[in-house]
Amino acid sequence: MIGILISFASLVVSSLATRLVGSSDVFGAVASLAWITPLVGLGMLFHPRTRRIGLGVLLGFGIMLVIGFAACVALIALYASGPG
Repeated sequence: MIGILISFASLVVSSLATRLVGSSDVFGAVASLAWITPLVGLGMLFHPRTRRIGLGVLLGFGIMLVIGFAACVALIALYASGPG
């Protein structure tokens, strides 16, 4: 549970930081911070004391990817249907 919350929080913070940066040269660097989360979770899997939190981080990251994909598909379908 804690790992999932950590993953959600890191993705939300990196998304907000990307929004705040806007379209400057730092945009790519800030956006790539979101990919540090699963790497840390993967590293946590190898230590017995942090294995559950690492698994939660990876699960949370995967869940957020699925939610983001579904929202993107829904928005594309909404805009493709035209006005009305």
